[in-house]
Amino acid sequence: LRKKNLVEAYEQEVGILEKTLSQLQAHEWGETDNVAALTEALSMDRGQQVLTFEQRHEAATSLLDQQLQWVEMLEEIMMEDYVLQNVRNGEFAELRDILGLDEEQLNQIEMSKVGWEEEWAAL
Repeated sequence: LRKKNLVEAYEQEVGILEKTLSQLQAHEWGETDNVAALTEALSMDRGQQVLTFEQRHEAATSLLDQQLQWVEMLEEIMMEDYVLQNVRNGEFAELRDILGLDEEQLNQIEMSKVGWEEEWAAL
């Protein structure tokens, strides 16, 4: 009987997680009219803790704030990479001269450019 209860509890948990995952996958990022559904899905209310709506909302908001910080840091890194990728041309020639980059270093920077445009577009 105990094993049966554990299996049923596990199946219920899996069902809730699958529902939450499908909600997150169905979310249209950038849509402002779907904020409540996203907040609810991110709260991961699985019945293990009793959380008020405000607590769940605060937890989801915190997660989104963290993700926003990561995206902002990634943007900053990509901008720095953009400058490096364009140091060979005239746009950042002064930086190239200040750094004293030789031809080998410029070639290494050029080789690191592979895939950069796709990453930038994805961001």
